[in-house]
Amino acid sequence: LKRNGFFTVSDPSLADIIKLRMEEMGISISKLASLIGVTPINVKEYLTGSKEPTLSVGREISRKLGIDANLVLGV
Repeated sequence: LKRNGFFTVSDPSLADIIKLRMEEMGISISKLASLIGVTPINVKEYLTGSKEPTLSVGREISRKLGIDANLVLGV
């Protein structure tokens, strides 16, 4: 989409933010699952966008990955 002659860029999804942070930290899906107290299957669902983390899991993602809570909680 173009606006005022410029292409617009959409905000990254939570899944994109988590993937980027995982890459920056060099951690796997299994390691993230262990850090935030869920199964690797849950993490895969968060990363594909098929499932949203609960409030408590979102809080852990924010704390463990150093992601602003507002981004994680969609505020």
